[in-house]
Amino acid sequence: WDFTRCLGILLDNAAEAALETETPWVEIVLLSQKGKLSLRVSNPYAGAIDPDKIWMENFSTKGKGRGLGLPSYQRILADYPNAAASTSWADGVFVQELTVEEKASQLLYNSPAIERLGIHEYNWWNEASHGVARSGMATVFPHAIGLAATFDPKLIGTVGEAVSTEAR
Repeated sequence: WDFTRCLGILLDNAAEAALETETPWVEIVLLSQKGKLSLRVSNPYAGAIDPDKIWMENFSTKGKGRGLGLPSYQRILADYPNAAASTSWADGVFVQELTVEEKASQLLYNSPAIERLGIHEYNWWNEASHGVARSGMATVFPHAIGLAATFDPKLIGTVGEAVSTEAR
């Protein structure tokens, strides 16, 4: 997903800038709260920042032939109307923040529709993979969405067999 590309751009810039300071560090905060996924990358920066120029193609504080990351970041985010990005610099700390509502909303068991993508509202709460309801002891497997992420049909079949055996 493009969110990963954005994270890569921000981390690359943060790491390179931090290494040019006396005490290098990079702080990464990833937070899912109230249907929003927020990312914050901060780092120390020793130079001056021109907020009007950092978004321009080929502008870089790191030398010639650079300056593609942040313009690419902006192009990626332009495709996501529910993504909000902000940039700040104060007291020698450069901060990039990104909030994405749609992605985080799909992590809930009662996921809302995303009409522009053709995704219907759904509730993927499931009982059997977490033991047959109120039947006493049962094996607990990951939710279906987690099992699907394994991309292992044989494993998923084995889980299905175990659940059906316990249900009997």
